[in-house]
Amino acid sequence: MQKTSEQATENARRIVLSAFAEMNRTRLDLHALFEAAGNDPAERQSVLDAVEQLQREGLIASVGGDFYALTEDGTEAVQQRQPPAPARWGRIWFGLLLLLLAFLFVLFSARVLRSRIQQGAPPAPNAPTTEPAVPR
Repeated sequence: MQKTSEQATENARRIVLSAFAEMNRTRLDLHALFEAAGNDPAERQSVLDAVEQLQREGLIASVGGDFYALTEDGTEAVQQRQPPAPARWGRIWFGLLLLLLAFLFVLFSARVLRSRIQQGAPPAPNAPTTEPAVPR
C-alpha cells in the first residue's frame, strides 16, 4: 500500500508541475491543480501531498490563500520537462493548414455548383429534386 501511495504522489507531482507548464503560468491556485488531477478524492489527496513535497523541495512556494507559485528552481524544472516550442507551433500550423484546405474545398465546390447552374447543366445523379414525389 505504501508503494501505491508513493506512486500516486509522484504522479500527482508530475501533474502539478505539468499544470504550471500547460497553463503557462507561474502562479496557480489549488482548484486549478485539483482540476488538472481529476475529481477523485484520492487524486485530490495526492495533489495535496505533492504540493507539500514540492514545497519541501523548494520548487513551489505558498503565496497566500490557496495560491502557489513556482520558485526559480521550479521554473527551471518545468522548463526542463517542457517539450520544445516548435512542436506546439507545428500543431498550430497543421490545424491552420487543415482549415485552409477545408475553406478551399468549400470555395471550389461553390464555384463548380454555380458554373453548372449558369450553364444549365442537369443536376448531378442522385441529387435531390425540388419536385414532390408522386406515388405510382
